[in-house]
Amino acid sequence: MSKKLLIIGAVVVAVLVALPLVGNMGVKKITQERIAMLEANGIKVDESDNGSSYMTTKRHYEFTLEDPTAFKSYLDTLSKGQAPAYLNTMLDDVVMGADVEYSNLLISSDVLVDLYPVAFSSEADARMKEEDAKLHEQMVAMLENRDFMYHMEYDISGERFKGHIKDIDKTIAFEDGRVATIVFEKALFKGEGTLVEPKRVDLTVKRANLDFALGENADMKLMMEDLSSQSTFSAKNSFDLTYAAKALTFHFNDAE
Repeated sequence: MSKKLLIIGAVVVAVLVALPLVGNMGVKKITQERIAMLEANGIKVDESDNGSSYMTTKRHYEFTLEDPTAFKSYLDTLSKGQAPAYLNTMLDDVVMGADVEYSNLLISSDVLVDLYPVAFSSEADARMKEEDAKLHEQMVAMLENRDFMYHMEYDISGERFKGHIKDIDKTIAFEDGRVATIVFEKALFKGEGTLVEPKRVDLTVKRANLDFALGENADMKLMMEDLSSQSTFSAKNSFDLTYAAKALTFHFNDAE
């Protein structure tokens, strides 16, 4: 083998070895820009390694609302105060977590994201514990089990995403004896837009039921089948929502 071939071979090997080490700078740049945008609008972001390897980058993020006024002002710029559900959850007394994974190879622009609440804020935790300690214990267990999770597959180059929401089938008991059963099955979504700022979100849900036993033989039930909705953010001051369901049933029984 000639010296020239040895040199070429060494260069090729070096490039192949270096590519994952250099990392997917395009994906990394966009995720960093999205984080910087949140931090500039009232969200504290904590970041840590989540088991990265030679070929794959895995990061864990936790988002805590520190300046509600600033974040609400940012949401208002999106569409008259309307925003995707996964952003609104940040305002509801929880700390949101996200596991982000992407390939270190430059040819890939796919990002996997698991988004879920990880804990209540200290204020909300104390308030819930005082109001209903039994409910608080069950809700904390659900957070630890990641029962409220969005899984998203995002194509950064095409600005398209798809995913699902984790199925829920839970019965929750309250201190006063009331019981609620929540069923949420086969929720799929897809859409277009940049990370954190979608232009369109389509959602389908096979079944969504709420059965609430009020005590003294009183109960309330809400049942929906084949629910579909489309949210369109056509401009920064325009938000359109359409929805339909194959079946919608509401039942209320008062013992008195």
